Amino acid sequence: MTGIDIQSPELFKSNNKYKLSSIISGDNLLFSISQKSNGKILAVKEILNLKKNFYFDIDYIKTLFKENQLLHKNIDQISIAILNPDFSIIPANFYKKSINKDALSAVSIKQYQKDYTILKNHIDIPDSYYLFIFPEKLKEFLKTTFNTVNIHHANEILISKYKFIDSYGNTILANLNNNYLQTAVFKNGNFIQTNVYSIDTKEDILYYITTNLSNNVIPVNKANVILSGRITSESIAYKLLYDHIKNLSFVKNIPRLAFSNMFLGKPKHLFFDLYALSLCEL
Repeated sequence: MTGIDIQSPELFKSNNKYKLSSIISGDNLLFSISQKSNGKILAVKEILNLKKNFYFDIDYIKTLFKENQLLHKNIDQISIAILNPDFSIIPANFYKKSINKDALSAVSIKQYQKDYTILKNHIDIPDSYYLFIFPEKLKEFLKTTFNTVNIHHANEILISKYKFIDSYGNTILANLNNNYLQTAVFKNGNFIQTNVYSIDTKEDILYYITTNLSNNVIPVNKANVILSGRITSESIAYKLLYDHIKNLSFVKNIPRLAFSNMFLGKPKHLFFDLYALSLCEL
């Protein structure tokens, strides 16, 4: 099933080189294609309800990529992020290579399965290492398919060095990616925690946001709740949040010129995670 599907007629009409940015979750694939020369996003597509854990089946992945022109000869770079709750953040001054598996063992038993590999990226906010699991065969497929491969966890986007709001103060960033909610909590301008939740109802969204605030002793009426992802001001979920949260807004500071004219009239916060991912380099 296809959700968002926008493509500029400019795509692949020249010999320009392109960058693919993709977010994968249990049964969803979200991607954008941008020009490498100027970073302008020319296409965004959301493919929903794929077979569960589709990323383990490389033949299935190849077919999926081919059908959606993701193996086009002019795409030579990919930034990909996996969205799941299996990650750990280790302060840089405590990090040692020898503790990779021990650090993740408190988060997930999946590391013991041969299907996964443990990866780590350095993040600036705070000065830490972000450890997460990623499908081993998918990593190898990407490495042999694209000239440049950057692999991330989707929550790195929320706490990365790329700032999309004016002040972090007492703030919770909440990104909706279909049946997942990603949160990042900042208190007095300092990063506190980040989480991934599976959501089934609009009430789940409200519950997890308010619980994050409560657990960190941030009064709901004094918190800035900033939304991004697949939610609009017309949605039932947004209206429920609006009824309970005083300071509610959408991510801003996403330049219009970062998107082709096909995106005119579309709220840019819908594509926040893909836009932020497209900026991430290792």
